Amino acid sequence: MDRATKIARIEAIRASALLAVRLRGKWEAPAISACASPTIGDVKIGYRTPFQRLPAESDVLRYQRALVGGKENLPYGLDIWQARKKVLNVEWSDDGSSK
Repeated sequence: MDRATKIARIEAIRASALLAVRLRGKWEAPAISACASPTIGDVKIGYRTPFQRLPAESDVLRYQRALVGGKENLPYGLDIWQARKKVLNVEWSDDGSSK
């Protein structure tokens, strides 16, 4: 599967997940930061926006991220779990960039 096809699939999944968040999501405060997390069967969706602050990154984590060439978190994030296993993690910003 080529990159364009993968991105199109991820964007379609993201659109469906965000619809589920709008229809069934409730804001909750888990251990890390607040997010909207609807659960549908064995699928759980976690969605955060720029209004939910992520925890401060320690110097050690910042250093480790720099070593592997990682980037800082983008303002929006979506995690999807199925049967307690994370199956998708995507982040994006208002300008359309994602990772």
